[in-house]
Amino acid sequence: MRTSRIIHVSGYYPPHLGGQEIAVQDLVAQLAVMGMKVEVVTSDLGACAGVSIENGVRVTRLRSAEFGHTAITWGLFFWLLRHARRDVIIHLHFGQFFGSEIVWLASKIKRFRYIMHIHSYPVQSGPVGRVLPLYKVLFFSREIRAAKAVIVLNSQHHHIIRSDYGYTGRLRVMSNGIDESFVKATRSPVEPEPRKLLFVGRLGPGKNADVLLEALSVIKHDIRLDIIGDGEYRHRLQAIIKDKGLKNVELHGRLTRDEIKEFYATSSALILPSSYEAQPMVLLEAMASRVPIIVTKGVGMELAAREAILIEPTIQGIANGIDNFFSMPYCARNMLTNAAFERVEERRWHTLINSYMQLYGEVAGM
Repeated sequence: MRTSRIIHVSGYYPPHLGGQEIAVQDLVAQLAVMGMKVEVVTSDLGACAGVSIENGVRVTRLRSAEFGHTAITWGLFFWLLRHARRDVIIHLHFGQFFGSEIVWLASKIKRFRYIMHIHSYPVQSGPVGRVLPLYKVLFFSREIRAAKAVIVLNSQHHHIIRSDYGYTGRLRVMSNGIDESFVKATRSPVEPEPRKLLFVGRLGPGKNADVLLEALSVIKHDIRLDIIGDGEYRHRLQAIIKDKGLKNVELHGRLTRDEIKEFYATSSALILPSSYEAQPMVLLEAMASRVPIIVTKGVGMELAAREAILIEPTIQGIANGIDNFFSMPYCARNMLTNAAFERVEERRWHTLINSYMQLYGEVAGM
């Protein structure tokens, strides 16, 4: 491979918690193990600005501000001008605005190649969403067309990039990888009392944690719900919990990855009632940990009914899914988890990492 190094650009990075951050951290750690020269440049949101070595990877955190759940890293453009030579490949992780525009502009000046890795396709959400169609025409489409390769997480996004944006370059569907610690996790063989549901994710639009709380008031079974995560809907959820007297719900806020593993080990099922997801890491982690899944149809992975309880993201749809799950015999639930585990095994890093290295080699040879 003729490139000197791969620079991963991501708006956020651990210890900031989120699915994209974890996916990026796992990927660069695997690449470092394989002997590749990789480094990360990111915002300082969730950590201190500066340079550190983490899991054998050089991480540069630049001073940043946050607006609309987007990291505004003012110094990224000048950092790229100083450090990104023509023989460098930039691996751009797209999940928020700003970073892609900066990488595109810097690439025009320094003539480096970049790969656009779309973790979350931009969908309309909140007041700023009104300008999204214009953004896609003026900026997003331009940045896709200039990329030497585009990585997406599912076949739906593959179709969108080809048909809506007319991208004719290298376009790959490449999954997020699973850390081996989840595959090796052990679960209690006994049904917890009370029965426990687990929700993990950002408390914001599209995740439907508020709809999930509304559904609890109409389900037939007595359960406990643990909600892990934080976001702009936290106060809304607290109000619903108070108004409906939901004493069986606990908001835990943000937790570390190791702390979340403890919930995987003791929960009856993970519930993911989102309206939209590209490929949520929590879904892959739970499947690898052999946690039964209650999930919206078509979210993230094209799961079959033999692998998960599939629901509609409505109050009644969520309630029906929960009731159906807890009405199943314990052996039937085990069949769900075994089928889901078989599905997710193909996403272990030792089966995925060579495809990333091959793509880097192809882009470097262009």
